[in-house]
Amino acid sequence: MANDPRGRVYDIEAQVSREPRIGRRMRYYQSAMDVSELGRGDGVADLPESYIVFFCQRDPFGLALPSYTVERVCAEAPALDVGSGPHWLALNAQAWEAAAGDPLGEVLEYVGKGRARGPLTARIDGLVEEFNDDEGWVRRVITLEQDTAMRCRRAKEQGASEVAALMAALLDAGRIDDARRAAEDAAACDEPARELGLVGGDGR
Repeated sequence: MANDPRGRVYDIEAQVSREPRIGRRMRYYQSAMDVSELGRGDGVADLPESYIVFFCQRDPFGLALPSYTVERVCAEAPALDVGSGPHWLALNAQAWEAAAGDPLGEVLEYVGKGRARGPLTARIDGLVEEFNDDEGWVRRVITLEQDTAMRCRRAKEQGASEVAALMAALLDAGRIDDARRAAEDAAACDEPARELGLVGGDGR
């Protein structure tokens, strides 16, 4: 994740294969981001404006658009600003030609074809080479990927619905630190789940 000077938070992900549940994937990343951004004593008003951005090698929704922007809207009054703060974008590298001539098209062509045609993508390409040559950075990235995969396995073993129910209960109770620990370690879910009556005393 990254922050900008205005306090906005960004989570940028790469999606190489087709993901039929990309909306659910965005929701998952949004939940993890929100929990990680709240500190002890923080309330919902402290949640920053946030962006989840997926760079997709394949069209995620099948409409051949270069970008899909997903916003929370009120069905009865679409122009109403509900003030929730999150923004989701899925960028489609297959449709780079539809955005040719602007920076988005340049970046999508680079993602999809590996061609750096302008100063922006030349800079990106240079940074990619620089970081790929940094063995320490590569090891940290691999470790992070392994850690993320391990957390996903734990969440699946425990059951996504149980984790979601526990997170909602902890956040409703103002137990932000417990929610963060539970998100990071499946073993930390058991005690608060029992305390909140989400499982029986024998752990079931």
